[in-house]
Amino acid sequence: SLPAMKIVEPLIALFLGLSILGEYLQVESVFGWLVMGASIGGMLVATGMLARKPVA
Repeated sequence: SLPAMKIVEPLIALFLGLSILGEYLQVESVFGWLVMGASIGGMLVATGMLARKPVA
């Protein structure tokens, strides 16, 4: 399904970048981590809402 692919693709890219390519996140504060978590959580919730909405 398209909504699931829209959310899985950036998460896999993040994981591959961190694990294989040696990239890192430049988040140093607790507030930064909270913003990062809220952003990912918002993306998950919005994608779930879009996936459940019937096509008219």
